[in-house]
Amino acid sequence: GRPPRAIQAIAQRHGRNDSRELKRAEYCASHLAMLTESAVNNLNDMAIPINYDRLPSILWEEVMPKIFGRPLTTTEIENLEEISQQYSKGRGNKAGEFKGDSEQKEHAASNDIREAAKEFLQESFDALNKFKPKILMD
Repeated sequence: GRPPRAIQAIAQRHGRNDSRELKRAEYCASHLAMLTESAVNNLNDMAIPINYDRLPSILWEEVMPKIFGRPLTTTEIENLEEISQQYSKGRGNKAGEFKGDSEQKEHAASNDIREAAKEFLQESFDALNKFKPKILMD
């Protein structure tokens, strides 16, 4: 079958006339770009896109104090720090402490994956990073 229209459009914007001929890494990057572009296109006054690299501390350092209109207490921050150490998908035999593996995955990525991510994802990723949430403005 044909890929979804959004992926076809992304592929065409990047010079690929037939999205069915995308390399596997390009198709995956196009799919992620579709999700990221959807997020960008739906940003509004209440949106707070957060770069994964800034989690979890941005929540208690910037986001929550602005939402609550006050700094968080030491106890609140300690509770959030403790909660953030739990693996969110940790059910059954996966229960336990969260260990970030983004850096490890980045190093393991092939050149095809890196190139596809740069070509298909960079623009929408940059747009998300440039967005300044009104709720976090002074």
